[in-house]
Amino acid sequence: MAAVHLDGTLNDSSDTDSGWSLELAIPWKDLDLLNRKSPRSGEQYLFHMARYDYAPHHSEGMELSSCAPLKKVKFHDDSDWLTLVFTGSPE
Repeated sequence: MAAVHLDGTLNDSSDTDSGWSLELAIPWKDLDLLNRKSPRSGEQYLFHMARYDYAPHHSEGMELSSCAPLKKVKFHDDSDWLTLVFTGSPE
């Protein structure tokens, strides 16, 4: 399941957009790396999500959006990733 909210116009570089948001829901049962099990209360996972925007109006050729404050643009370096802490009991 996914939902997107856009404060601006899609694929129109002639104006300035205010922002966007994205919401994703990924069922735990679909994540083979977790043996298809929900995390237990207190478990911690590292998390990072980023995107490149290659719109023509960017002075450097692209813009990077990241949920974590990266010290360097190296997505596979997990030292800057966020920590998700799970609470409560899984349903």
